[in-house]
Amino acid sequence: AAYTWSKTRDNAVQPMNSYESQRLEWATSTFDREHVLVVSYVYELPFARQSKGVMRTLAHGWQISGISSFETGFPLAITIPSDRAGSGDGLQRPNVAGPISTPHTVAQWFIGTPFSLPALGTFGNAGRTLVRAPGFADFDMSFSKRFRMWSERSSLQFRGEFFNIFNHTSFSGVGTSFGAGAF
Repeated sequence: AAYTWSKTRDNAVQPMNSYESQRLEWATSTFDREHVLVVSYVYELPFARQSKGVMRTLAHGWQISGISSFETGFPLAITIPSDRAGSGDGLQRPNVAGPISTPHTVAQWFIGTPFSLPALGTFGNAGRTLVRAPGFADFDMSFSKRFRMWSERSSLQFRGEFFNIFNHTSFSGVGTSFGAGAF
């Protein structure tokens, strides 16, 4: 198993407003993954260890193996689709007037009511990365059986591999453009 906890912050972006304090630009990096857990395993199933003959040939020696991965989502920036400040630069940010609620459901990943458009000629006060995208979970597994052939040096393996075996959906399309239908 391998677990990584990390936090990366930066201000490595073109400032939204070069005349103001850069405190809104200092935020979680867009490539930050706060938690990552990867578990790999191999387990020989304990069936028919003491059996003999055909029963041992069919039931003994099965293995289950796999890799399971779990990751937090990337940070997302809330933007507005128009140039409200008149700077000629797109992807400006809205105003935020209160705490951001995050129910994390398929229908609504975060609640957009604390956001509003900034007044014409001004920049919004929202920070750069305020919400996180949905995380990722994946279960890849294989089942295998090794049959010994005529000598100890030869064997035949039957193997079935299954990717995303539990059909766990990993969502990634969170609408972050304020005022758009998917927001």
